[in-house]
Amino acid sequence: RLWDQPLDEITLAALAIRSPEPLRTVFRDHQRAFGRMASEIEKTAAANRLLAGAAISHVHRTLDALTGPTVGGTYTADGHHDVTLTGPVRLDEMS
Repeated sequence: RLWDQPLDEITLAALAIRSPEPLRTVFRDHQRAFGRMASEIEKTAAANRLLAGAAISHVHRTLDALTGPTVGGTYTADGHHDVTLTGPVRLDEMS
């Protein structure tokens, strides 16, 4: 235990506040650096999600160009999904 807290509950912020110098500065600098790294990771993850979304959209369009788009997305009277496909399309015939 440290400062009447279990060791696994001591945070870097608490260490930065309660430690004597020069450890206070070391812990504070590490806390700030971890914050910057976490922010950078979050921004990178968001950018990756956008890129992945754009990529899957391109994949769907390419597959539609090769196999033909799905026509109709309705349900039959008995509740089955009714999907009618157009015939394949050759890429060199597309305008």
